[in-house]
Amino acid sequence: MFGEALLVTDTSSCLTWKVTDMPQLLSFFGSMLNEAGKECVGLCRALQRPSEPTARVLAMLIPSFEISVCNMARGVDRAYINLMYILLDEDGEIHFPKDQQRREFAFREAEVNAFRRHVLIDARTMVMQGVQLSSGWLRQLGMEERAIVVQAAEEQGTRVVAVSRAPKQGRLSWKADCIVLEKASSGRAGSWYLVRWSGYHPSWEKWRINGRAGIDPIETWEPP
Repeated sequence: MFGEALLVTDTSSCLTWKVTDMPQLLSFFGSMLNEAGKECVGLCRALQRPSEPTARVLAMLIPSFEISVCNMARGVDRAYINLMYILLDEDGEIHFPKDQQRREFAFREAEVNAFRRHVLIDARTMVMQGVQLSSGWLRQLGMEERAIVVQAAEEQGTRVVAVSRAPKQGRLSWKADCIVLEKASSGRAGSWYLVRWSGYHPSWEKWRINGRAGIDPIETWEPP
């Protein structure tokens, strides 16, 4: 089905194919993901929230990738897929997959450099296809003039939420990158908003630091 070169298990009940490096992964998928929409190019997909004007994060499939097709004694055959992917943000940071204990998998420097090269190639193709990447991504691609225009549009879409933090000194304000969710409240606030704060990197997510609670999460519920 997927070629004998990738076949690692061949029994009467199960066939398993495994991809162990980037060239194999590219050959395996070919243009398959491109057919899923313009936001998918090569091994990457642009992730964009409905509330955001641009995509700030790209997801990319990485080795290893494994697919098994098993013959069931009863019923139809079943396919099992094991895959890994990384997230790359507009600031150039890579967020690696984690195990069940929330510890990041380790990769060699050569592998990480290969990931970065492939992402930049796919990101450039996305821009050519009309995908709205963020100003940070455009700067990584050396498109400064275009980044300036996109950054202005991003700033126009920014919302500001006032939050009372120090009553004795008045009301303090922080800039919100976007409002992710809204939920009704029976209290005086009327509604609460899940706010993603501007300037906070996903690397500051509270469970990222050695599995312990780190600094403040990038998303919090706040009243209007």
